[in-house]
Amino acid sequence: MGHQIQPPSRNQLTIQNAHEDAAYWLAPHLREADLMELIVVHDGEYTNVGDLLAGSFGGDDGRVMTITSGDRVQALWGYGVWPEKTEWEDEDGETVPKHPLAPNAYIWLVGTDELFDKYPFEMTRRFTKKILPALLEVYGSVGNFVMAANEVHLNWLKSCGFKCYAYEEINGEEFHLMVKTNV
Repeated sequence: MGHQIQPPSRNQLTIQNAHEDAAYWLAPHLREADLMELIVVHDGEYTNVGDLLAGSFGGDDGRVMTITSGDRVQALWGYGVWPEKTEWEDEDGETVPKHPLAPNAYIWLVGTDELFDKYPFEMTRRFTKKILPALLEVYGSVGNFVMAANEVHLNWLKSCGFKCYAYEEINGEEFHLMVKTNV
């Protein structure tokens, strides 16, 4: 009897609650643009990207999820409530105003090149059909600042219906405030 080729599974990605170990596995495998964005946003203060990613766990206002294919971590993504205060203090103790167009909740994603090379359609389908509607139902609007040089993420968010509401300079780099509302 000949060998039968199995068709690929429709869902090759698994999304589940993340564990900090995933942050340390993913850190050396990040897309270059994601790594650069993290460095810029955190002003080079972290030398260990695994520690930086692991620091995103445990917040009261959000959640961190792992996207895997088989036994490989492809991405971490998270969400949380955007600070409601009209201003807050940055790490230097200086008062920083909340952006007037900021959404109600922030979302973020860092991942591997493989995620966008091998699974872009599945990721987009699952995000736009399941995850995004659930977040919009709860929060009404979601978004975040994305570095202009991170073209893959900007284009992906645009394909998911996000719009650029503003441009902002963060630590010398241009960022786009990408927002999706339920309106």
